[in-house]
Amino acid sequence: MHAKCRLSKTKLIDMVGMVHSTYYRTPSMGLRGKKPSEFTCHYEHGFVREDVVIESIKKILSHPFIDCGYH
Repeated sequence: MHAKCRLSKTKLIDMVGMVHSTYYRTPSMGLRGKKPSEFTCHYEHGFVREDVVIESIKKILSHPFIDCGYH
């Protein structure tokens, strides 16, 4: 199409409103990403299981008057 109109791919992608990375993305052929890790490295305790980390975060966030973020 871009050869008929004598427009560059970049201009056509911009005209359509598409993100450039979407146009140039190659399919993964059904391959999945990395599996989630099972352990996290703690600077004092070495490797800690992920469920322990998740429970610690939930405990911290369940506290009343927790302030996470700006204002």
